[in-house]
This record gives sequence, C-alpha cells and structure tokens, in this order.
Amino acid sequence: MEMIPEINSNEIKVTFRFIGDHIKPDIITSRLNIFPSEAHAKGDVVQKHPNRFYPTGYWGLNSLIPPEKPLEIHLAYLLNALKLQIIGIRECEKEGFCPQFFCGFFTSSENSTDAFIKIEFDTLKRVVNIGASLEIHLYYD
Repeated sequence: MEMIPEINSNEIKVTFRFIGDHIKPDIITSRLNIFPSEAHAKGDVVQKHPNRFYPTGYWGLNSLIPPEKPLEIHLAYLLNALKLQIIGIRECEKEGFCPQFFCGFFTSSENSTDAFIKIEFDTLKRVVNIGASLEIHLYYD
C-alpha cells in the first residue's frame, strides 16, 4: 500500500488597518474615501455579543486575494487600493492614527522550508512610502 503524503497548507491574511483607543472610524473612512471591511470605535457594542464592548478602536481594509496566494500579492492588492489615498493616510497620521499592515501567516507545515515569507524591495518601499508599519504574525497549527 502506497503512503499518501500529508498535504501541507499555508494561508495568508492581510489587512491595512488603524488600531487604538482614539480611533474614529468615520474620520478615517472620510479621509481615505474607502469603506472598511470592519470598523468600530472604542466602547462600541460588539454586534454578536450585545453585552460586550470593544476595548479599542479599529478600522481595517482586508485583502480580497485568496488566502493561498503569496504575501506579496496580498500587499500589492492593498497598496494598489490605497495608492490614490496617500494624502488621506497622511491626514490620518497627523491626527495620531498610525497605519499598519497586519500580515497573518498560517501554516500546518512541519517542514520549516515550506513555510517562508518573501517581500520584494519595491513592495517594502511602497509600504514605507505610505508611512505604514508592517507586522508579520506567524501561526503554526
């Protein structure tokens, strides 16, 4: 009987976001002229749990690229969506809102060579040019 190798999978989720107690989602939406994938202010009611409140503010725009695609493609998607909004992002920064890219890398691979992340220089330069930080979180299951 032939052994079938276990299938290893990697998934990536990327969000351009602003987080903080002083975040005002409506201001960010109007400055960027983009509707977020999710947004709430500190103290807003959590819709699924009406007796709970959000402990901090949040405005996030998710990548719509399939999760099995490389990080580079997710970042390019969001950077392209934001490229005409640099002035709005800078206005948000002046108000104390710090832009960032959250990158979640989820892997079930036991072989560390199967789980790697590469970001090209031009992509990093584009992230820096809009004044955003880049957070990469690695999750192994």
